[in-house]
Amino acid sequence: MPSDASPAQTRRHGAPVWPGDSPTGPALQMPLRTVPVINNRNEIVQAYQVVPFSSSDILNWKNNTPPYSEEPQAMARLLEGIMATHNPTWQDCRQLLNMLFTSEERRAVLNNGVAIAQVGAPQDGDAAEWGAQRFPVEIDPQWDTAEEGHLQRLRGFQRILVEAVKRGPPRPVNIVKIQGVVQEKSESPTAFLERLEAAYRKYSPYNLEDENGRRAIQQSFISQAAPDIRRKIQKQPGFLGKTMNELLALADQVYMARDQVEEEKKDRKKKQEYQALVTMMEQSASGQRGRGGYARGGQGGRRGPPRRLGRDQCAKCKKFGHWKGECPEGREGSQEGPRERGRPERGRNPGRGRGRGNYVPFPAREVIAAAAVMEEEWEDMDGGEE
Repeated sequence: MPSDASPAQTRRHGAPVWPGDSPTGPALQMPLRTVPVINNRNEIVQAYQVVPFSSSDILNWKNNTPPYSEEPQAMARLLEGIMATHNPTWQDCRQLLNMLFTSEERRAVLNNGVAIAQVGAPQDGDAAEWGAQRFPVEIDPQWDTAEEGHLQRLRGFQRILVEAVKRGPPRPVNIVKIQGVVQEKSESPTAFLERLEAAYRKYSPYNLEDENGRRAIQQSFISQAAPDIRRKIQKQPGFLGKTMNELLALADQVYMARDQVEEEKKDRKKKQEYQALVTMMEQSASGQRGRGGYARGGQGGRRGPPRRLGRDQCAKCKKFGHWKGECPEGREGSQEGPRERGRPERGRNPGRGRGRGNYVPFPAREVIAAAAVMEEEWEDMDGGEE
């Protein structure tokens, strides 16, 4: 037996199909197991033996494919591959429906197939009967694959069955669930699109393979993407007319450049902090003599030297003949006696006359040290960029 013989596949038992015995050539039912045999003319040829599905094949497909109710497109891809490689008969297709689908799912697929088969029926004919010829549901049509006409009907049945599976089962529409799928901060655009497509398959009536489904998911991808990605896409002229691949490429550009944008933000913040410290240092240096620098200088810096009093002039009433401690105006309404000249009064602010007395110098030394550290960091960053 040749080494490339196929394993047990989807064929019913029977005699080998002889190449050359059919008027239209070999009736290939692929992939079939090839065996060397002697034909009617005593010639050794390779014949194609038809065999049914094995139970291990079906169990393997069932265990490695998500349920049809959750992932209709995954099951559709599986059946599409089986049709292309195994070329199953009508009985094989019924076996697949019975093993891979629940009763409710199977009923939905068959209803979809009947509706598809009736499309294009003649207006003057019976659409149900015309559709039953293309997509028989209950009765085995007994198609003989050795005949070209029957083989074409079988292939038409296979195509309708795959399309019926692609339409998916009836599912509840829940737009809120779809709108709740938003891109996370660290999520890649591809992963976000996969979650969005899964939500559309589960909660929307759209088929993502047709134009309406593609347009709907593109709009959701734009509106529910991360803010920076959404702004980038919406700034593009004609962004609503772009394909999904173009939108995904724009989103990937923003996603890959996020690290660089974050570094630029950090650099700007450090520069602003450095400039703020420099400004505070300058204000501190210029305001050391502002608040409380002189007895009558006021706020905001030096306004000129203080006025000198006369020899016998009172500092309070500005009259001559007595000093401030002997001023009669200061003793009016007070029980205090005269104070000793030249000594400050107890309980009063000893700093009076030399500024406000509550001035706290700006910690210039600490600011200078902090600014020096930030300046070194800033120089290091500039050197790294070069």
